Amino acid sequence: MSKKIHEGGKIYGRLRVLAEADTLPKKKGTHVRWLCVCVCGRRVVVPGYKLRQGQWSCGCYRNQKTAARMTAINKRKAERKADRKERN
Repeated sequence: MSKKIHEGGKIYGRLRVLAEADTLPKKKGTHVRWLCVCVCGRRVVVPGYKLRQGQWSCGCYRNQKTAARMTAINKRKAERKADRKERN
């Protein structure tokens, strides 16, 4: 059985670990889950191994990146449409 890694107070990307939430059983040992708060204010419960592997947001970062990408795509589409109108 491996030792529990204490994550309390640490910051992983946009997530700040507040406290231990609970423990989930697995085939060998347990998964310790941590209560975290994101910079957007949302509270999430994340397994410790996910924090160490790179889950560093509640999902808000992905949503922001998608919105920015879609805005850029829509802007390019509008520019192309305007160019086509000018040519005609």
